[in-house]
Amino acid sequence: MKYAAFGTELWKDGEKIANLSSISGPSPTMDTIDVTTHDSPNGWEEILASILRSGEVTFDIVYDPGEITHQSFMSALGSETECEFELRFPDVNYTSWIFDGFVTGFELSAPVEDKLGASVTIKVTGSIDFLGSYSP
Repeated sequence: MKYAAFGTELWKDGEKIANLSSISGPSPTMDTIDVTTHDSPNGWEEILASILRSGEVTFDIVYDPGEITHQSFMSALGSETECEFELRFPDVNYTSWIFDGFVTGFELSAPVEDKLGASVTIKVTGSIDFLGSYSP
């Protein structure tokens, strides 16, 4: 099946983030260790799998200074307490990705000819549960 992205939701600590306009990430990667030697078969590079990196999530919001979910990013920024996030997809199986992370960035945007907006960055910590589901 194919799905439109419209209707995707991001939740922080059990609260739906309001006025969400776009989401990127998480972006997991795997580090590798080069173990190529002078006698590697036919001179081909050889690697070992190493650390899994959980990556980041960035998202844009139409910023409302009075919105409680928007205010929570400022209090979480610089906090040593991780937050729980859930990315909910608009699919027939109610798929969600669940992860913990720290708010590491909040960039306000206030151009004269456009909306009041903000871009938020979350650094994911630990594993990502790609098999989650939610109740509509």
